[in-house]
Amino acid sequence: MSHILFVPIHLDALFLSKNKQVIAAKADFTRLPYRSDAGDRNSNTPHISESVLEEEFENQNLTLKAGVHLHWALPDALTHGYYDKDADRIQHLAIPNRWLVTRTQQGRSTKRWVIESDYKHPEGVPNTYGAIAYPVDLLQNENAEQPFCYLGRQIHIDQWHANNTTDNYLQEALTAVGYGEPTFAAFYPNCHSVLGCHDAGYSKKGQLEGLQYDLLGWYADEANDPLYELVRGIDLSKITGGDAMTRRSAAIKEAIQEKFHWTLGEEAIADPDNFAPHIFCHAQLQFQPSGSIANPTKDEPVRIAMGNTPTEALSAYLAKEMEEEGHGQKQPIEEQLEAVHLFKELSNKKLDIAAKFKEAVHRKGFTAVSGGTLWKVTAKNNQSSVPNPTGRPTKDPHVHASQVTLPEALSHSLNELNGAQQKLDRKREEVISLRGQLYSDWYRYMLAAYPPDEGQSHPPNIEAIKLYIEARGIEDIDKAIKTCKGQEENVTRKRALLSDAIRAFNESEVSATAFFQLFDQDTVQINSHITFNGTPVWADNLPFSEKALEANGTDFWIEVAQPEPIQAISLWVYIAGGQSIGDTCLLNLTGDPAVTDAKVARSGIGAFWRSVHVNGVRLDPYLDLDWLDIPKDRWTHLYLEAEKPFSGTVHLMSENRTDHFTKGKLAGVRFFSDPLSEDEIFADMNMLGQHRYELQVATAGRYWQPNEPVVLLAGEGMQATKRHGSDGLLACHVAEANGMVPPADPAQLTTIRSKITVSDSIAFSTWEQQPWHPFMLEWKAEVFPISYGNNINQHNDGKGRNYDPDFINHNFELVENATELNPRTTTRTAKAVSIYSGTSILTPHAKLGLIHAINTLLENLTPSDLYQITPDAPDVHRQQYSDDFKVWFKELKDILWNEEAKKEELTADNLEDFKKKYEEKPVYLGAVPKGVPYEGRHPKFFEDLSQEDQDKNTVYRALLAYGQAQDSHFLAQSLGGFNAGLLMHRQRMQLPIAELELR
Repeated sequence: MSHILFVPIHLDALFLSKNKQVIAAKADFTRLPYRSDAGDRNSNTPHISESVLEEEFENQNLTLKAGVHLHWALPDALTHGYYDKDADRIQHLAIPNRWLVTRTQQGRSTKRWVIESDYKHPEGVPNTYGAIAYPVDLLQNENAEQPFCYLGRQIHIDQWHANNTTDNYLQEALTAVGYGEPTFAAFYPNCHSVLGCHDAGYSKKGQLEGLQYDLLGWYADEANDPLYELVRGIDLSKITGGDAMTRRSAAIKEAIQEKFHWTLGEEAIADPDNFAPHIFCHAQLQFQPSGSIANPTKDEPVRIAMGNTPTEALSAYLAKEMEEEGHGQKQPIEEQLEAVHLFKELSNKKLDIAAKFKEAVHRKGFTAVSGGTLWKVTAKNNQSSVPNPTGRPTKDPHVHASQVTLPEALSHSLNELNGAQQKLDRKREEVISLRGQLYSDWYRYMLAAYPPDEGQSHPPNIEAIKLYIEARGIEDIDKAIKTCKGQEENVTRKRALLSDAIRAFNESEVSATAFFQLFDQDTVQINSHITFNGTPVWADNLPFSEKALEANGTDFWIEVAQPEPIQAISLWVYIAGGQSIGDTCLLNLTGDPAVTDAKVARSGIGAFWRSVHVNGVRLDPYLDLDWLDIPKDRWTHLYLEAEKPFSGTVHLMSENRTDHFTKGKLAGVRFFSDPLSEDEIFADMNMLGQHRYELQVATAGRYWQPNEPVVLLAGEGMQATKRHGSDGLLACHVAEANGMVPPADPAQLTTIRSKITVSDSIAFSTWEQQPWHPFMLEWKAEVFPISYGNNINQHNDGKGRNYDPDFINHNFELVENATELNPRTTTRTAKAVSIYSGTSILTPHAKLGLIHAINTLLENLTPSDLYQITPDAPDVHRQQYSDDFKVWFKELKDILWNEEAKKEELTADNLEDFKKKYEEKPVYLGAVPKGVPYEGRHPKFFEDLSQEDQDKNTVYRALLAYGQAQDSHFLAQSLGGFNAGLLMHRQRMQLPIAELELR
């Protein structure tokens, strides 16, 4: 059974009493050159983005006709992109492509329109309707001549019927970004005929009283409906047993909430097995104009701050505001606010805090860039647990017994693989660079082919540019790609060889094993050659192993009678640290007359052992072996090799049966008839079978590139729009469709509209004045070069267009311990300005980031952070102060507690209470004269301190900043494309390369 899920959306209206020139769409594709039966069109225009994109501050080229212009915002869930691994690109969900707009005046329905968002107007027909120009891929549209179409139409409902032919509609599903423009759905000039409606029936403000518009949007093809596809893909058959229907209903609701952030209420879905919901967006806008309908907000004054990051710009702005209010000087305030932002990063630092702070602030001005791929060999668990260096339980599956030290052959192969990978990464970067260069050269070629000034005295040689591109650009790329493929094959081959070698190493066995015993579980069958002194204690030992044999260090030892001569011993042992009683002994040999000085004990490691390996690494044979060479309080693999075979009895955890016991644990022991090679020692380390080496890919060391400058706008007019990004958990409701999806006629649309019952959501709004939604910033910046040593003047002392070698040293200085280059006082700029421009999308995240940072600071406050008493306070006063402080601190933290959110959080509602309570903090400064009681001390509270002393307090300044931020509105964004402009590139939307044959 089909159902309707009503999703509320925002609807806005702009009223124009006469035609008005406004900013045009971001791109006008009608300017593209193309060939048609009527002849060549725009033949003097190059096929580059510069031909179709509007220039900032010179783009008021769209005429909006008089009347009411409606523009609706899509649900946030339909505007987010996701990475499609199969397609290796960012994909967006399809959006509704049918919209019903119903106009009601004084409660009576007067007109209804259907907007077909994906309708393509026939080629060659004049665009009298005023639909937007939308690009068309000529390779996929063989019947099309022009590289664009006019998209979207608004028709009276009497002219609409659902059974339209597909020839007149886009073949691909329409998305919120349209042809790839991020602001496509949000910016009305981009989509006025796709996600908008024009009602020309009103030209006077008095006509608006009692006017109402209702909106309903749906998918013409249910296959494009992402909600329908989501619910169809949920496998409910696995949910069985008692109360299965309720749990299936809950599963559907949970899936919808997780993917779309839409809630369906507490009522269960009646028949979840047959639940097939379809998205229907809805909104209602009632006009109630009162007085002037002009919106004064957009004319409010705006203050501007700049920084390397949004938070840095906000800190600079708030510091200036607080300085003007008398709360100290700007620079220390700004540094304190930046420290609040960096609280998590710096809270665990103990030394060189000031230097670490400067370093962190400097690092925020850069973005990490991948340095390529690095291959590494790691020890991964083969079962449910792995060896742990501390011997304590851990949930980390990557912890292993010791640092991975590979056999020489494997290490050499790993180095070769990383060397080949590094060459491949560099060649890939070279290919990317060459492609970018080729595109730039092609762009210059197109500009040269269509020069803006036909009368220039020295026109460029088009053929020379073309030959250069063919000979240098294309040929160089072909060579680089061919080399890159060869290096890819080399990396693949070396990776396969190393993987095979690691696999063979993991599966290898030590052939010289004479005796082997694991102590990894209490039910183990102990070999007859082993004798325990006392009752063995089996200790829980996860994640290293299930169990381990534990020696108490007082009366427990293990005796091993060798079945045949041996020459080497290995064991996994955990030696408890801090043992100082007697001559603690881990291992000793007795019974063989030829064996002397074979102890491994606190008194030393005997010279009998010619080779000792700890965790696979041989101890220096030219130095005296020492007990300290064996790690304590952690699991350690120990390999001992004698000069020649020996027999007799081996004592473990004791020198003999009565003395010098060792406290610790034993997990396994192995005796060998012959010495082991280096590879065999590494193989023996895995005697517990708990982990295997494997080859993994990781990220190589990162590079850093500077962030673009950020501009922050502050003022009443900078209030963030609620149309985008503010849905949160959106409350929706469900109704039965009764076979009406998709709607086929006006009667079904009327029935569907009547099922909308909720009236308290974002979908229902009142229009009192013109809307104001600041979300996009056009910017233009002037950059003046430094005069000394620049490359502007070609003569430049005979250096041509090169910079002076002393350019940096002469104009800048790097102060000791500084993180930035500072211009010298003698540095001057030249009168040769360069202008860069662009467009950025504004966001309120700087303010949200500050609020989050302050909350993090307050949540982590401890009494020691706020305890304020001088060291010379008498003991009786100190005790009284501590008692008062504890009461106050508890009351302070209680104000933070948010019952609804179940966490400590400062909000606009409890800010003043928290600030007032903070000002009541007990303070004890300065000695109190003898005989003066505690209550007579001065000052008594934080608020009694001088303004200067209060302003030194970071928490108090954070509270002041919080209040400033709450009372103001901020929008910020980086100047996208500024850095690219400095490198002589224009960061703009680009057209794909196309060579058109014009007649």
